[in-house]
Amino acid sequence: MLPPGAGARVRAHRLEVTAFGPFAGTADVDFDALSDGGLFLIHGQTGAGKTSVLDAVCFALYGQVAGARNAARRLRSDHAPAAVGPRVVLEVTLRGRRLRITRSPAWQRPKKRGAGTTSEQAKVLVEEYTGGAWIGRATRLDEAGDFIGGLLGMTADQFCQVVMLPQGEFAAFLRAGAEERHKVLERLFATEIFTRVEAWLAERRAATRRAADELRAAADSIADRVAEAAGADRPGAERPAGERVDGGGRVDSGGGPPGEVLVAWATELAGQLGAASAVTRSLRAESAVALESARAAAQHGRALADRQRRHADALRRREILETKAAERAELAAALDAAARADRVMPLLRAVGERAAVADAAGRRAAAARAAAAHLLQPPAPSPESGSGSGSASAQAAGASGAAVSAEVLAAAERARRDEMAGLDRLRGDAARLRAVGTEIERARQAGERLDQEEAAVSAALVELPARVGALRDQLAAADRQAAARPGAVAAVDDAGRRVDAAERRDALVGELAAAEAAHHAAVDAAQERRDRLQDLRQARLDGMAAVLASDLAAGEPCRVCGSPDHPTPAEALGVIPTDDDEDRAEAAYERAQADREEAAARVAELGAELDAARDLAGDRTVDALTADLAAAVAELDAIDAAVADADRLAAELDAAEARLDAARDERDEIVRRLTENATRLAELAAESDRLRTRLDEARGADPSIEARVDRLGREADQLHAAVEAVRGAATAVQELADARAAAERAATGAGFGSAEQAVKAALPDGVRAEHLARLRALDAEEAAVGALLADPELAGAAGEPPPDLPALEAALAAAERHHTAVVSAADRAVQRG
Repeated sequence: MLPPGAGARVRAHRLEVTAFGPFAGTADVDFDALSDGGLFLIHGQTGAGKTSVLDAVCFALYGQVAGARNAARRLRSDHAPAAVGPRVVLEVTLRGRRLRITRSPAWQRPKKRGAGTTSEQAKVLVEEYTGGAWIGRATRLDEAGDFIGGLLGMTADQFCQVVMLPQGEFAAFLRAGAEERHKVLERLFATEIFTRVEAWLAERRAATRRAADELRAAADSIADRVAEAAGADRPGAERPAGERVDGGGRVDSGGGPPGEVLVAWATELAGQLGAASAVTRSLRAESAVALESARAAAQHGRALADRQRRHADALRRREILETKAAERAELAAALDAAARADRVMPLLRAVGERAAVADAAGRRAAAARAAAAHLLQPPAPSPESGSGSGSASAQAAGASGAAVSAEVLAAAERARRDEMAGLDRLRGDAARLRAVGTEIERARQAGERLDQEEAAVSAALVELPARVGALRDQLAAADRQAAARPGAVAAVDDAGRRVDAAERRDALVGELAAAEAAHHAAVDAAQERRDRLQDLRQARLDGMAAVLASDLAAGEPCRVCGSPDHPTPAEALGVIPTDDDEDRAEAAYERAQADREEAAARVAELGAELDAARDLAGDRTVDALTADLAAAVAELDAIDAAVADADRLAAELDAAEARLDAARDERDEIVRRLTENATRLAELAAESDRLRTRLDEARGADPSIEARVDRLGREADQLHAAVEAVRGAATAVQELADARAAAERAATGAGFGSAEQAVKAALPDGVRAEHLARLRALDAEEAAVGALLADPELAGAAGEPPPDLPALEAALAAAERHHTAVVSAADRAVQRG
């Protein structure tokens, strides 16, 4: 049952068991109804199923039961019907999450076909009640174990030991003697932790006593150093300290003076030396005042000499600047003229650009006139052009040579575009003629295809009826052969599981042997590390006297007995282990012990897995079971071939019947389309003859209407380009004249006599930068010199007499030597105090 302490984490609501333990049928326990009264008791006669209720709860959570009952591996009820499988359903709340766990152990069920039994593997389903519905969380054994174990926070063994009452173990406790009860309680309640706590407390007691001894020895050592520094005798130094042994076998210093005596003695010495320290402190203060005065005088002299030097340097720099006044004026005038020229230069650069543009435009205009000269003859009129172009043709005929104006060229362009407009309406007829030709060819090809399709459909209508009858007979025979497939599939699955179990069984034999060998090795290693740790601890105890003797020095008191004489110090008989050696040995023993426990768990895990494999595979060899599997697969393959053949025949029959119906409909459609196609061909031929006659009259000497329109368009575009070139040249000449006039006006406005003078005044970027840098350097130098000469500290220092720096430095050195000597004497007095 669940104890009160587990209620915050584990609360069972409902338990349902079927064919489990003594329950042959289905039993349902409503824990919520029982828990309303607080605690409840499960009671009944022996064998009534009290323990099985608890086993069912543990099995639902972990897939195993408590104690030795789990090793029996027979959880299914022997009284249940043969075909009813064992199952446990538990609704439980874990850490505030409502779960429903459905779990079934592995069991042997009767075969559905034939005699004997077959193995059913263990199954699990974990669901969580969320949002008013049960949601699946895990269906695999390992996933369910991780999910539930993470919520519980304990293993199955810990759950059985802490949460559930292990009745079998408690019965053994009631019948056992004192020693056996002790062992049972250790297993039930894990009392080994208290044994470890007891050992830890004993070790801490010994460590605390050793620390007290070390502190007592340190106090004695400090008292010795105080006596040596003050030149006095320490209390108790005239009689050596004795030794005593306490009940634990430890050596203790019991003859030295107590700590309070040493403190009073040190306080008295401090008072005696206080007066000497006061005198030395007074001398030290006087020497410090004298040193500070000498240091301040030296620093003042250095600062005065530096200010006098800086003032004299500023006077020399001002004289140099006065000699460069003419250079500054020339640089300023050149930079001013360059700044005025900068306002004119963009206009002068624009004049150059406009001149280049005008020259290029003139060349383009001349080339365009020459190229368009042959186009100024009147074009031959077409039947669609009309008489509207006569005047333009006459004007073009009157033009001659390179003196052709833009107006004449524009008139020739308009004449060609007018004719193109008249021919545009005939383009639709040309496009329609091409489309009609394409349609005629398509109709002719469609008629040929329809003739071929009609012949093929007629042949199919002769063959398909006989094919349909044959397929119907073959399909009926194949259906009769495919009736035995479900039994064959079940036989293959059963044989496959047995082969897998036999292979795993054979592999586990070797793995279990290796695991057992590893377990034996781990046990030996753990014992060896334990013996090593005990040997190290004994060696440390045996060599403790030698360790203390190694710290003794002639004339120094012993930390154990306090005597300054050491006639026969102990010697080490071998290497003495250190604390680090003992810690490493203990850590090695703990690792070996952990490896031992892990190896034991591995042996138990492999043994349980081997039992499961043997239950499923029995004692038959892998080869024998593989032969059974091959026979079952061969039988299933034969049946599958029959099933596949039936599917193929059914598909072929459906396809043949569909083709027969489609062929009949297709022949009627083809005949209809052949009639329509012949009618369409006759109509398209008549329309083609009519359009061709009309277009031949309109295209004239050109091969087609499109060719005539394209030629007129190219000539019109060429004439238009010539018009634009002539007009562009005139515009460029006018813009050049305007740019020259603007440049002259800007030069006069900037103070130059002409534009050429502005060009001469302009400076390149490099020269301008050099002039600016030089002028700024002179200005900065003048500002710096002015600031130095205006500084009142420098001006005041120039009126004072120069300081005697060597004498000031000598006085400072003498004061430092005197102060050092006084400080040294004071430190010696402080050390003695």
